[in-house]
Amino acid sequence: HIAADNPDGTLLSFVFDNKNDILYTAHRKSGSGANEITTIKKFLLDQTGSPAHILSNSKLLGHVQSLSLEYDSVGEAYLWTSDANGTGLSRIIASNLSVDASYPNILPSGYSEIVPYVSTNGKYLVARGKKNNTNRIFVYKLSDLTDLIYEFDLNADQNITSTHTFKGIL
Repeated sequence: HIAADNPDGTLLSFVFDNKNDILYTAHRKSGSGANEITTIKKFLLDQTGSPAHILSNSKLLGHVQSLSLEYDSVGEAYLWTSDANGTGLSRIIASNLSVDASYPNILPSGYSEIVPYVSTNGKYLVARGKKNNTNRIFVYKLSDLTDLIYEFDLNADQNITSTHTFKGIL
């Protein structure tokens, strides 16, 4: 039971690796904002319905609002999430939950609260950023995160306020 095996705080996000039957979860452990410590947990899901906890790793990642999964060209799995300052990204090696790479300040100036997702075809990184209560979607080539290929405002709620922040992309 994942909730019973959670001394690491509030569940913030999760992603399922259906190739390997692995569930990854992100939990707020301590701190807040740029000083927030997040625990990433890895569970093997079997046919019994009881997830087996495999590995945990606590990192200074900030408020992890999303986890996304990428497979590279040789099938290795990576997790993508926000970084501690909320304007950049962290790429995490799924096998050992260590940070593989950091991409600070990927969002344009003035944007924050990044929520990244890897496209289902593995070619793009789609990220939401927020500025002045406006959500904006940024699309980058995953092979070159300096290549911003598309951006647009997304105001799904005409009465959007700071308490109604768009969080999900798929």
